[in-house]
Amino acid sequence: VGAKSPVEGIGVESLKEAFKLTAPEVTHLGEDILLESEVVACSQE
Repeated sequence: VGAKSPVEGIGVESLKEAFKLTAPEVTHLGEDILLESEVVACSQE
């Protein structure tokens, strides 16, 4: 109880600011699901 969430904070204002990820690898761990992705290198615009 009281542990920080792995998903928290204000996030990004627009989707352009978000990280781009590869398709996730899905692993079932009992009743839980683990999603793993790699961050895709962005192009400098």
